[in-house]
Amino acid sequence: MNLQWTETKRRLMDKPINTGHGVECFFLQLTTTTGVKIFYSRKNRDHSHFGQKLAAKKRLAPPAGQRFRICNLEIPSEVEQYWLDSSWSKELRYDSDSTVFYGYVTGVANEVCETEWEEEEKLEDELLAIGLSAEDLGSANMGRYGKDDRLVCIDFGRISTPTRR
Repeated sequence: MNLQWTETKRRLMDKPINTGHGVECFFLQLTTTTGVKIFYSRKNRDHSHFGQKLAAKKRLAPPAGQRFRICNLEIPSEVEQYWLDSSWSKELRYDSDSTVFYGYVTGVANEVCETEWEEEEKLEDELLAIGLSAEDLGSANMGRYGKDDRLVCIDFGRISTPTRR
């Protein structure tokens, strides 16, 4: 994951494909191994980045790279509508007038097609052992990563991992 910020920014402006979104962010895949998570809140970005870096040290998540701030990024309409329709809390609400977004570079995990219950339980236990909650751990928030195709968590947002030691 050696994508430098100038290359990341260029690829972002090339209109990459939105390959997933949730209440707090959306994911853009830039290369086969590198993508970015884009947030409408710096606080949400920083929370997610911290949790992912912590988990990645234990091989429980793809690596989390450089954080950035970007202005005037075109948000996919389906993501914007999803954010507007979400009513989690006042603090997590999306402001459609905002032109500033926050993100970070991340490794790309492959989609989970099949898992054993024991494998999911092990991932959850390992996340809890490092102080991360796994309240929203499900197939949409997990992926396969690395040469060993290990199961990893890919969602470290404040809704998915609200508690820490």
